[in-house]
Amino acid sequence: MKRLILVSVFFLISCGGGGGSDSSSSSSSTPATTSYTGVGSTVLNLDWSTHTNPDGSSHQTTVNNIILQTAPGATLVPVTYSGDVPTSTAVWFAYISSVLGGMSSGQIINFSAGSSLIATTALITASANPPKIVISVSAGNTPVPTLQGTLPAGLYNSAYKSGVIIVGALGTDGNIASWSATAGAASDRFVIADATCTGTVYSGTSCSAPRVAGYAAIIKQKYPNATSDQIASAILNTAVLKSGWDPAIYGKGVVDLTAALKYLGS
Repeated sequence: MKRLILVSVFFLISCGGGGGSDSSSSSSSTPATTSYTGVGSTVLNLDWSTHTNPDGSSHQTTVNNIILQTAPGATLVPVTYSGDVPTSTAVWFAYISSVLGGMSSGQIINFSAGSSLIATTALITASANPPKIVISVSAGNTPVPTLQGTLPAGLYNSAYKSGVIIVGALGTDGNIASWSATAGAASDRFVIADATCTGTVYSGTSCSAPRVAGYAAIIKQKYPNATSDQIASAILNTAVLKSGWDPAIYGKGVVDLTAALKYLGS
């Protein structure tokens, strides 16, 4: 039975990483039927209370639902922010650092809530022995290299990098969506996945990232002793990079859960 835990935190970040206009839908990034549902895995989803879809509905609720649809047996922990908008990237990253530092090794976290703040010298910091966690983060909905986005860059350049998966959007034509951020220099941590925001008319990397977080939960159920690095590697190293696809655009390619579930067993 799935468990739902609500964590309220008094904080607000500036909006970013919402939905694209392309109603992307493709079965090629959807996993084949599996008996695993994420039982025994914990997935945190960070968002803020005023972050809404274009129709005013809750962005966090949409993302929560995708996580639970993908891994219905996982324990979902929505972390909801409310309060004042931070005045700098440093404020935002300091809060992210505290959340990540308070997690337990083996947990998974999804970031579909981005930030339009410009990163300068701000860093996502970690202790000498940070928890080993899987981090799925939306690449962004602007067709530029993903590391131009504040949060993907902050995570990619942090001590948590080995567990980071940056997720772009699969378009209706089977290629990367025209509005999705691309891999750029983060090609070693970048994949694409179905970006359809289930139950809405919207699509975006906000909805591709939670699918990958759900896939991580499913892999964790099958391999409960797998480390975050191993789970992230299973997803990244089994993604399908089709002939003619430039890694600078597609990174590792389209996520393939069926292959990822076999990867650690091999």
